[in-house]
Amino acid sequence: MVIGILTILLFSALLSGFSEGKNDLVLKNVITRGQIPRDVIRINGDDEFNATNGVISGDGSANNPFIIANWLIDARDKGAAIYIGNTTKYFIIEDCTLLNATPHTDPYYSGAGVILYNVKNGNISNNNIFNNSRGIQLKQASENTLMDNYVNGISYGIYVEQGDNNTIENNKIENISVWGILIYYSDWNYLGGNTITNIYGLHGYGIYVVESKNNTMEGNNLSGINDASIQISSSENNKVLRNIVHNNKQDGIYFHSSPHSMAVENEVYDNGGTGIHSSYSNYLIIRGNQIWNNSDSGIYIYSSYWCKIEGNEMENNSIFLYGNIYTYTTQSIPLNNTVGGKLVYYYSNTDLNYASLPSNAGEVILGNVSRAIIEDVDMEHGGMVVEIAHSSNITVRNNKMSNNTNTGIWVVYSKDIVITSNEITGNSHGIGVDSTTNVTIKNNKISSCKGDGIYISSSVGTIMDNILYKNLWGLEIYTSYEFIIENNDMNSNIFGGIFTISLSDSIIRNNTLKNSTVNSRGGIYGLYIFASDNNKVVNNLIYGFSSYGVYLGSGSNNVFYNNSFYYNNGSTDSFNSLHMQAYDGGTNTHWNTTGLGNFWADWANNNDTNDESPQDGIVDWPYRIDGSTNTLDNYPLKRATYPMAPSPPQNLAAVAGDGYVNLTWEAPQRMGSSLIVSYKIYRNDSLIATIPASQLWYNDTDVINGFTYTYYVTAVNSEEEGNNSNEIEATPEGAIPELSAMLVIFLVVAFAILYAKKKS
Repeated sequence: MVIGILTILLFSALLSGFSEGKNDLVLKNVITRGQIPRDVIRINGDDEFNATNGVISGDGSANNPFIIANWLIDARDKGAAIYIGNTTKYFIIEDCTLLNATPHTDPYYSGAGVILYNVKNGNISNNNIFNNSRGIQLKQASENTLMDNYVNGISYGIYVEQGDNNTIENNKIENISVWGILIYYSDWNYLGGNTITNIYGLHGYGIYVVESKNNTMEGNNLSGINDASIQISSSENNKVLRNIVHNNKQDGIYFHSSPHSMAVENEVYDNGGTGIHSSYSNYLIIRGNQIWNNSDSGIYIYSSYWCKIEGNEMENNSIFLYGNIYTYTTQSIPLNNTVGGKLVYYYSNTDLNYASLPSNAGEVILGNVSRAIIEDVDMEHGGMVVEIAHSSNITVRNNKMSNNTNTGIWVVYSKDIVITSNEITGNSHGIGVDSTTNVTIKNNKISSCKGDGIYISSSVGTIMDNILYKNLWGLEIYTSYEFIIENNDMNSNIFGGIFTISLSDSIIRNNTLKNSTVNSRGGIYGLYIFASDNNKVVNNLIYGFSSYGVYLGSGSNNVFYNNSFYYNNGSTDSFNSLHMQAYDGGTNTHWNTTGLGNFWADWANNNDTNDESPQDGIVDWPYRIDGSTNTLDNYPLKRATYPMAPSPPQNLAAVAGDGYVNLTWEAPQRMGSSLIVSYKIYRNDSLIATIPASQLWYNDTDVINGFTYTYYVTAVNSEEEGNNSNEIEATPEGAIPELSAMLVIFLVVAFAILYAKKKS
């Protein structure tokens, strides 16, 4: 009783500075286990197993091992709580609490709760190890067992260096800053049934195997890992079997330069990277895994050849291949992998003679394939739906792809590709194209992607007649040339319409680049151009972006003309030099051709007499472009290439009286491409009056008391009529005159007809 009380008092003092949770945990173990405080244990050689060094029983044989148990060791300022080196006797360390070891030089080594150096036949079981630099370290130690230990709050959980045939089983390792378990230059070790969680360092791994072979990781549960949960690096013939890998910040299972390894029957889900990732690792077996809801691909094969990918079930994930031609053409991917319950179809090194591929596909992968048609696939909640690499004469048409975690259609190192009439929504990217010639992307509808609607890199082709809505960028294009980008409708994309770097000799024309919420924080740029040369930007509508409609960061010999700029960079219907609509940081830029510039709504509408000498459709004064080059549009247009109606009149209100309804409203926020010339008054959906722009009221006296009328108003500029204002109802009131029977019948019939017309 006295020993127990003294133990608790002593250990409570030792725990000053620890978190409440750790104090509770250790005190619970002290009380329930009856652990006895003592100094560190150091055993160097078989003859030092004795009572002085903490041995309480045993003779060191296999049937009667030395027992070191029930000790409470605070190794503060010392290199290890328990150090055992250069032994072959059988021993067990169990039911001990070991804490506060810090790194020292030999012979105490790295500050571990337990260090085994050049040892075999050890068994470390059911210990509570925390707040050491390392939990358990084995160096040149083989044929040992580490089982049922709790390791908490240190840099490394379990560290095995140059140690073979060890068993590391059913340990709980948590709150570690670097590695949960590290296997380094060590072979034939078994890691089974361990729980590893909250490895929080920047490069914190759950299990990290490096320069090692023939190790098995089986039945471990890993969560809350900051980097890869299980990483096998520069190692061979390792097995990752039946682990549960979930809710980690990066990849689930990662093989790097580790051939002839396998990942079999694992559950990998809700991780922040790829489910199973292979990089430069040939002859892998990836079989029978259940993979779902990882942020990137389900299975990512990068520059790895002759892998067997068999019988994997994926949901909200899929297979992604990337690398040289052998990555796409040497894999074994039979018809037993599924995405969302549908089969993965993989074709390589074949001419399909324009055959239509199965429409019930969960994913289609083509590697070195010619003349194929992918159509009428309806895929949701997968990963990448269509991947085309090193292929030619492929058509992808009339497919629906929604809410997939990767790119809907991805094309790389290919030629003569047509992507048309697809509906893609809610994916990571809509369409991605890299290193491809003669690609045509047309008539697609792409919306609400987390990345770009269309992404292009190092390619040549045409992008036309697409609708790109509420994506990150409508179109992002890099290091490409001779593109025609025309007739695309890009509306309400988060960063803006088109982003280009190193685009040359291309034409951007007849596109609608629009941010529907004018000058909001979303929709930053209409067209952002950087390091791009010899491009023509012609006849585009650029509307409502919070920053510049066009931002030219650098580049030379670009030409902009006949474009219509509305309400960009905070501009309004009244000109303000602090809100110019374009920026030029390039060289030899032309903002007009001979006699033809661009329409700038604030400049064209600045007053009604700015095209007098002569009246040729050109504003009489140049428009200045922001930027250090002091560039001018010398021929700004008076009339818009894209006429724009006024926005609706605001705050329509009505006051009803005896035989009248008096309407009032406020002018529209934006008058569009020209001055407002009139307002139109509608009663019960019929036009009843047109009044001049200077009048913001109308008194309707053609009404009958006691009847309710519905009104709205529109604004009209010289181009077109705008949308309706808010609707309002009004009921004139007063003495109702005595009516003849015939007049009553006439009015009832007339109003019945009007009511029927309104309802229709």
